[in-house]
Amino acid sequence: MRFIPSALLAIASLLASAQAPEPYRDASLSAHERAADLLPRLTLDEKISLMMDVSPAIERLGIPEYNWWNEALHGVGRAGLATVFPQSIGMAATFDNDAVLAAFNAVSDEARAKYNGFPSHTVTVLEGVRDITGRDIPYLRGCDHVINNNFVSCFNLLSSDGRPGITATYWNNKSRDGQSVAVERLTVPVNKSTGGATVFAPGVNLTDFSARYVGTFKPEESGRYTMQLRTDNGFRRLSVDGTTLVDNSTKGNRNTYTCTFNAEKGKSYDIELLYGAGDRTALLSFDIGMIKDYDTDAGDADVVIFVGGIAPSLEGEEMPVSVPGFRGGDRESIELPAMQRNLLKNLKAQGKKIVYVNCSGSAVALAPEDSICDAILQAWYPGQAGGTAVAEVLYGDYNPAGRLPVTFYRDDSQLPDFLDYSMDGRTYRYMKDKPLYAFGHGLSYTTFDYESASLDRKSAKCGDNVNLNIKLRNAGKRDGDEVVQVYIRKEGDFGGPVKTLRAFKRVTLPAGTSRDIAFTLTPDAFKTYDQKSGRMAVTPGKYEILYGGSSENLKSLPLTLK
Repeated sequence: MRFIPSALLAIASLLASAQAPEPYRDASLSAHERAADLLPRLTLDEKISLMMDVSPAIERLGIPEYNWWNEALHGVGRAGLATVFPQSIGMAATFDNDAVLAAFNAVSDEARAKYNGFPSHTVTVLEGVRDITGRDIPYLRGCDHVINNNFVSCFNLLSSDGRPGITATYWNNKSRDGQSVAVERLTVPVNKSTGGATVFAPGVNLTDFSARYVGTFKPEESGRYTMQLRTDNGFRRLSVDGTTLVDNSTKGNRNTYTCTFNAEKGKSYDIELLYGAGDRTALLSFDIGMIKDYDTDAGDADVVIFVGGIAPSLEGEEMPVSVPGFRGGDRESIELPAMQRNLLKNLKAQGKKIVYVNCSGSAVALAPEDSICDAILQAWYPGQAGGTAVAEVLYGDYNPAGRLPVTFYRDDSQLPDFLDYSMDGRTYRYMKDKPLYAFGHGLSYTTFDYESASLDRKSAKCGDNVNLNIKLRNAGKRDGDEVVQVYIRKEGDFGGPVKTLRAFKRVTLPAGTSRDIAFTLTPDAFKTYDQKSGRMAVTPGKYEILYGGSSENLKSLPLTLK
């Protein structure tokens, strides 16, 4: 009978072995250890499939299907509500590495804590100005960005169950059958898309779903109201008081529809929108409002703050846009749209001082505006606190120190032909003509003097570090920040850049004080394209060390590399 204990021990050992998970499934191991175990188990085709943004399930290894597409360029994207920071090009304009790092530390913290909080609302420039001044600053709605009509949203006049907004109900089937999977209240115009794996609402599938949006519209004035609807190729039906105005039989331009109805002040109108996702990227946008002529009379105002420019709805990736100057999300002209340009001229003809706030995600040609406006502030797409930031700059509570991270050309004629792929004439590095606003340009409420500068040597060996010291003085009456910029140019570098930014520091200086700003220029700062080797390399020759507050009007120091 002695064999029984040993047999039982063997069986127990087999059971324990059978129950032990593969190392890649063992959560007690490090990520590196688990990945090292998993990779050899995958076939080459499986490895390739897992590198796609939509990776399929590898069922034999217990790997589920997953969509990895997300981004955090200026806040957690494609994941519901999140804090909106300035667009990346706007953050680049800070020329402040620490500030950008702090912003993305906040973004990463929010990504980890997602769904545990909600961001505050977006502050408009009007709100920001009213908060700063404590006054009810008059507001006139100007022209549309591009075309000669002005759609004024009245979505705020919609309600549901006695509360502002509309009620949205979702089903994970196309027929709105059975139990709904999500209900939400929308207080702003509907703008939904599953592009980038963004669900319409938490709990709703990316495909094969449907929705019902209901609300009661109660106008504050009698007139003809317009509803704007854009969808994918799925099911759609829009009705007012049970009368269908748009459905799948209605002809539209790229599934974009505009319908109108008469409404009387104080009466209630029931709005219902039914939607079912098609076989493409799900898309739904809806708004209700009136078409009104824009107001050109600034009355007795002494100063007009004109907030204009372009919008993310006009410039972007693969967008269904076709209006003057914009096609498919691309810009066919960098000029400010004519509608806005003419309105600014009208205001100037009224004798008004004009402060122009330009909102854009790229450079805009503003030569006429530069000549007629009393001040121009580049606001980019400034994020949810942008209105506060703009107001603080305009009213002097904050001394600006932003610098342009791109060149602002005078007009379209300064741009090389679109089909010319050479760098000649492009960007501050190769442009010999004078732009409207140079790369690195920016103004302040104080002034800075570059009193002196020196190198620790006049010649050096290729591969040596070179130390640069600049004495900077705040010559104004206000504390402020200066962005000290260092460019390098190699003499005789035919076909090479006229200068290249190699270092910068954002420096805070109290009024009337001076400070020495030190830079260490490493060998990488002196690399240029070497025609002989076909590589970037540090080569002997004469160099210029250029320094100043922008890429224009730079002072220089000579340096020889041997």
